[in-house]
Amino acid sequence: MGEEAEAAFALDQLGVAAWLTGDSEQARDLLGEAVEIRRRLNDQSALANSLLSLSGALYMLGDFEAMSETSQSGLQLAETLGNRRLAAHFNVSLANVAYIRGAYAASRRQLAQSLAIYEEIADKESQALALHLLSRATLALGKATEAEKLSRESLIHRREIGNKGGMVETLTMSGRIACATGRIQDAKEFYHEALAIAVNIQSEPVFAYVFIGLAELLRREGKELQAAEMLAFASRYSSFPDARAEAARLRREIEASLQPGAWNSAQETGRRLHLEQVVERFGARCPTTWQP
Repeated sequence: MGEEAEAAFALDQLGVAAWLTGDSEQARDLLGEAVEIRRRLNDQSALANSLLSLSGALYMLGDFEAMSETSQSGLQLAETLGNRRLAAHFNVSLANVAYIRGAYAASRRQLAQSLAIYEEIADKESQALALHLLSRATLALGKATEAEKLSRESLIHRREIGNKGGMVETLTMSGRIACATGRIQDAKEFYHEALAIAVNIQSEPVFAYVFIGLAELLRREGKELQAAEMLAFASRYSSFPDARAEAARLRREIEASLQPGAWNSAQETGRRLHLEQVVERFGARCPTTWQP
């Protein structure tokens, strides 16, 4: 391995580490450097992997235009290399961009393509993710019954794999579907289990999914003030772009239903809440040994 290749490898590893620890800006910069070196060296296989990691960092930063360009470039490269798994991963990235932009049908088509590949190559982890994202796009298209089936399949896979963060994502999606179909008690069960797992793994993006979901549940129960408080509480946690978009939608709906003074007061109350208070309120089945 030459000096430039070694430098690209180090930059890539540092970039991935920064991404995983939540420093998306540093990840973007480091991975961008790795991409430029590997492109110059014509190291196509390594370049494709760096492009995939870079697309993830760009997603977290909300730079969807750059993410789309990066993922398109990576998809073309993966297809040239004949790497179907990598091509499926890039299709998932493009499906995420489509979803954020409101192109739900396009997102669904891209995810279905990726899911078919994951099933064929027996990639259970990626299959579970694709099923989860498919349920999200399907619900957005108003097909709740089909979305529920997809979410159930995803949850089965994630339980088998033991992916706790993934379980929380899918449980909260199941809660959203239950809320959308008026099954409030079922939604409570999904959110209670999601909260119990989230408390155990202590992941900020996972907490965000749960608390935004609980805000939706409270809104569906007609508890608008409590929903506003929960949404303010959820805002303290870093979150993925899809969760931020969902929170923004909820904010518009809840704020429109309240008087300005009531909204502002609820926001202040929510920002003063502590995690243990929220767990006590909603997490009857949470374990008693955890660190807030």
